[in-house]
Amino acid sequence: MTGVKTNFMNRDRLIRTGALLGVLIVALVLRVWGLETMPPGLYHDEAYNGLDALSLVQGKTFPQFYEGWELYAEEAHGDQPVRESRWPLFFEGNYGREPVHIYLMALSLKLFGANVFAIRFVPALAGVIGVLTTYLAAKELAAGRKEKSKKGKQEQSGLQGILLDPALLAALAVAVLFPAVHFSRFGVRAMLFVPLATLTVAFFWRGINKVDEGNGENPGRLPAAVYFLVAGFLMGLGLYSYAAARLFPLVFVIFVPYWFWRDRSAFRRHWRHVVAMAGVAFLTALPLLLFFARYPYYFVFRIAYVANKGKGAVEGRPWLTWITNVGRVVRGLFLAGETHLRHNLPGRPYMDPIQAGLFLTGAVVTIRHRRRLQLVFLWIWLLVMLLPSIFSGDAPHFGRLVGAAPVIAIFIGLGWVGLVRFLSERSSERGSRIIIGLFGATLLASVLWTTYDYFVRYANHPGLPEAFYQSDW
Repeated sequence: MTGVKTNFMNRDRLIRTGALLGVLIVALVLRVWGLETMPPGLYHDEAYNGLDALSLVQGKTFPQFYEGWELYAEEAHGDQPVRESRWPLFFEGNYGREPVHIYLMALSLKLFGANVFAIRFVPALAGVIGVLTTYLAAKELAAGRKEKSKKGKQEQSGLQGILLDPALLAALAVAVLFPAVHFSRFGVRAMLFVPLATLTVAFFWRGINKVDEGNGENPGRLPAAVYFLVAGFLMGLGLYSYAAARLFPLVFVIFVPYWFWRDRSAFRRHWRHVVAMAGVAFLTALPLLLFFARYPYYFVFRIAYVANKGKGAVEGRPWLTWITNVGRVVRGLFLAGETHLRHNLPGRPYMDPIQAGLFLTGAVVTIRHRRRLQLVFLWIWLLVMLLPSIFSGDAPHFGRLVGAAPVIAIFIGLGWVGLVRFLSERSSERGSRIIIGLFGATLLASVLWTTYDYFVRYANHPGLPEAFYQSDW
């Protein structure tokens, strides 16, 4: 019996691995197919990133300010003298950009040459990795949710197990979310934040699960503390990826006190881990924080610029802008999306109707099981990652909602599983299989929906070449 059980588990693991590989292939195709020509041309932010990456490859000294940026450079440095560097912590041109993306782009230029594909390959690869790391984060968040009955365990085996695995479905959802696809094909740094944020979540919850399972210090296994330290390093590294990552630590600042208040035993088990995680995050971010302390212009300018730009901005009353933006962002998720052609098929919501329905179902599921800490964490994560767009004058800005993509996808996965189980429990075995088959068809429809909207409707929009400066390129 033991051998049969082992073979069954190996077969089930193989099926799930194959399904995850299939999702990653879908993500890769959607992000790399025709990357050098879609979007057409090369927007100036992409080009500026490429020029800095090329300067790295050529061994030039930074900061690099190209034609027309002299006055900006003087204002940015103020009374502090310029510090020249071969390996900058922050790229100061074009209003300032975090460095990780440009260093990876320099490596891409060395591999593929100075071309459009090389510039866009880094966010495309980050988008694919983000699908995998979303799966890992969702898997750890769901780790404490075990089926209590034998029937439940049987339902989660084989093909049915694939269609009832919230982590796998979350990975598929983020693979085909229209904004996640688009910003993976756009040579700017936003998408790089997604794998760093989701890995931070995955390692944080892996550490918690290790301790709570009672095997955090077993011989032959990594100590639980290591997972928290890695989570801290990744959180700190996130600040080197994208400006919106500066808000990400707020997820833990809100969640951890609530967690310790609700579970005093958790405080005794984990307070040292959390302190160590925070310390590593701070030390990792410290070089960049010292740069901002020397040149505060770079920390403040872009934030002030985006907060006071766009139709939704109320001059002199930012709080009124933010209150108005809550409704704009919520409508952007479900009804009326961003109209800026460079960021979206104008008016297309963040989620298609299938994804939106599953997301709302997932929200209901989480509210019904709101006592579970993981679901509280999900809501905090979602609300914090909506803030970059809420604080923008031009909300809903889908580029600033990239950090919300993985958690939205997890809600979609939870909604799928919750709805299928609800209907299956009220059906015969045959009816349950029919329901799962129909829901499988809806997932395929969502994949095709995104593919059609991006590669047909968006690609053939008459204003797209101008939006990406094709004539200048």
